[in-house]
Amino acid sequence: MGNENMAKAFNVFVEIDETYVGGKPRKENVKLDKNGTVVPSEKEPSKRGRGTDKTPVIGVKERNSGKVYAKVALPNEKGQKLTGKQLLSVLDTVCADNTTVASDNFSGYNILDKKHDNNFIHLSVNHSAGQFSNGKGVHTNGIENFWGILKRGWVGPFNVYCGLYI
Repeated sequence: MGNENMAKAFNVFVEIDETYVGGKPRKENVKLDKNGTVVPSEKEPSKRGRGTDKTPVIGVKERNSGKVYAKVALPNEKGQKLTGKQLLSVLDTVCADNTTVASDNFSGYNILDKKHDNNFIHLSVNHSAGQFSNGKGVHTNGIENFWGILKRGWVGPFNVYCGLYI
């Protein structure tokens, strides 16, 4: 990790994706039965991904160099996180004009299909339909791999393998 000047550092082909950080939600009002077994809560299960209270982080990975730029997505003036304008702003910061951008089918990336000054070339995969690569090199596996390594390092290398979270 570094604190390099990333202004327009990426070109040719990048992947963009978002993740959510903030730890596991704490269980409130845990009830035990007579045997000491946890009784299922009546509250709905904690949400994952979009809709969670966790903090979203936007990441852009350049395929040629393997460098990654990540930025916390702070709420805008309306309190919205991960808007198309925020995603475009991150790409505008680190990508040169005419860069090819691979993303998933999150609706925030639809702004890349519209006319804008950067002329980004937008390619996507439809994860909700089970598509993780189109067979022609379009995927977001590199940035998703980065998120996986980051989160495993956060939890700790030994806790992951034995299934314990301390």
